[in-house]
Amino acid sequence: MRGDLVQRSVQEPAAGANWSFTPSESDRSRLVLVTAKLTTSAVEGERSPGIRLADQNGVHLWGVGLEHEQGAGSIVRYSFARGTQSSAYTKVVSGREVTLPLPDVVLEPGDSIHGEVDGIAAGDQWSEIVFRAIVGERWDWPQEEAQAERMLRGR
Repeated sequence: MRGDLVQRSVQEPAAGANWSFTPSESDRSRLVLVTAKLTTSAVEGERSPGIRLADQNGVHLWGVGLEHEQGAGSIVRYSFARGTQSSAYTKVVSGREVTLPLPDVVLEPGDSIHGEVDGIAAGDQWSEIVFRAIVGERWDWPQEEAQAERMLRGR
């Protein structure tokens, strides 16, 4: 329904692979949150995670790579959340989390989101990948945005 907050769980990729997700909504969507957990194997090396947005032709539209590098044998939850600079939308996993603000990103039908790691090792695993967005044309109404914000915070 237009103006609704939707949440989708993204299928986990095979170990050693990055993930991508193309929302099924046929309307424009305002991206609110992308969160995913990366568990790295014991294989030495630094991994540099990030996310990017591509259009239906695979053309890179927006992205951010982290200055943070994740080492071997660790678990970190990465959250990109609109309108926050705190960990309000994330939970602590093994005491490690990274939360970054997400700019005002609008997904057109056919756009896709990609979680990528430079230096990903064969045993590294993405999991618990969640995408939240406000669907439809009404999301620019302040009332709809306030309602979505309250839902995200569980109020």
